Amino acid sequence: MGIPRGAISAQETDTAVKAVYGFLPKHEVFAGKTPEGIARALAEWGVTTVFGGYEDPALVAALHEQGIKVFAEVALFVGKKQWERYPHSRPITSTGEPLDPEGWYYGVNPAIPEIRRHNAERIRRLIEEYNVDGVWLDFCRWPCRWERPKPKLLQTSFDPVTLAAFQSNQGITIPPQLRTIPEKARWIEEHHQTTWTAWKCGQITEFVAQVRAIIDQAPRKVLLGLFGVPWQLSDFDGAIRSVIGQDYQALAPSVDCFSPMVYHKLCAREIPWIAEIAAWVRKEMGKPVWPIVQAMDEPETVTPQELRQVLETALTAPGSQGVIIFNLKALTPEKLKVVQEVFRGEKRPHQRGAQ
Repeated sequence: MGIPRGAISAQETDTAVKAVYGFLPKHEVFAGKTPEGIARALAEWGVTTVFGGYEDPALVAALHEQGIKVFAEVALFVGKKQWERYPHSRPITSTGEPLDPEGWYYGVNPAIPEIRRHNAERIRRLIEEYNVDGVWLDFCRWPCRWERPKPKLLQTSFDPVTLAAFQSNQGITIPPQLRTIPEKARWIEEHHQTTWTAWKCGQITEFVAQVRAIIDQAPRKVLLGLFGVPWQLSDFDGAIRSVIGQDYQALAPSVDCFSPMVYHKLCAREIPWIAEIAAWVRKEMGKPVWPIVQAMDEPETVTPQELRQVLETALTAPGSQGVIIFNLKALTPEKLKVVQEVFRGEKRPHQRGAQ
């Protein structure tokens, strides 16, 4: 008998990446376990990759012994601490006002030289100090809290440092009679919007290329991944480039694997959207795609049954070579059981009975 519609075959799960984000060895599910015990538990779940835990050499060694890869996630252009340390990194909107925080989100201007040097050095130290198999860049974009059905799409940043860099890089001079930020922003929009968008994308692309060069200096193979905003060019009038500054095709030469953040509940999308985005990203980049999917109950409950559909959709999406679960903390015992069944390629109870 063939594989039931929507089910995952054992062959597919054997070759796919099955990752858990937010891995913490102190999580209650690992209570009382040694590093070796934690690694065996993850292997028994069918996990092949974890994001986190790389600070403990003994744990990393145990995970590697089980064939589990250990990745690090690096949050780049985000955070209140960066605003406090580098006040001029707080983006300026086209109205001339500093960008407001949105809940936990403090967007940081990615064009500020000190911010770029700071983050590049963080990655360099990470590679030197820890035995990681991969580094995934997060918040590698211009400011926007996108994880909602109708995000605020604000143009940033019109501060003196950024405007000076834009003019110098592009050979453009803002008329000196334009003295206020709204005037300058309006002039750029009316006369050089295409160039402004391309320059913003270039800032992100150039930084990722810089990280690629750092990764390539490592004495061992280290994958470079990128968590990307899950918007196609047709979404929000091309905001993936004009607001976010992520040009997938331009990023492709530097990135080994792309992980669109297809959080369906947060974005008020149906589950098939996960496969749609994965296929589109694969087509745009021509690189491996590991979608990162939502397991947490926000803003609505993700039931165990729904999580199963999410995982199966991500694993079988055209162009997808795996799935990352966001996150370990969200896996209740019921959801964890689903993860184990899907990752191990086990049939559901009613499917076993049908054989």
